[in-house]
Amino acid sequence: EVKVSAEKALDFGKNSESKTIQIETNRPWRIVKEPTADWIDFSPMEGAEGKHTITVTVKNNTETARETFFTVVSSMVKNTINVTQAGADGSTIEYITLKDLREKYAAAAQESWTIDKPYKLKAIVTSDRVGGNSASLRNGFMQDASGYGIAFRTSDANHVFNMATELNIDLKGAIVSKYGEALQLGF
Repeated sequence: EVKVSAEKALDFGKNSESKTIQIETNRPWRIVKEPTADWIDFSPMEGAEGKHTITVTVKNNTETARETFFTVVSSMVKNTINVTQAGADGSTIEYITLKDLREKYAAAAQESWTIDKPYKLKAIVTSDRVGGNSASLRNGFMQDASGYGIAFRTSDANHVFNMATELNIDLKGAIVSKYGEALQLGF
């Protein structure tokens, strides 16, 4: 069992900063972070069962807003926490829902709309790539936590997203258009 005091996300300003989280486990634990997350540190990185205070420290950000995640692992149990840090200009990462994306497409009043803002989207793949419920291996379907769905088409000839895969998509430059009567997100 792993209990973490933090919600599913920690947000930091652009300057170097530390925050603490509390964890409680009934087995030894460790923190696993993405290899590219050299801008974030943890102390301690592992420990025995019990209650622990973990210090999460981010370095000064001199570039654009950034994001990573880390996972507290205890035996077979994992608890993943997202971390964002504001950019040097104070900009932050803005997530958008599929409902909002659909509304922005409608407001653009264009057949094809290219997203020019640094939006991000979290969604779950709901189509079965392996089972072939699409004529093209570039196509699929996804749904976000708000319950809205959309078709997607990747620029790769054969996407690798299996059913139930959580996608975290950078939407800047993505294209929203209609294919037949279905709204489609191209990325």
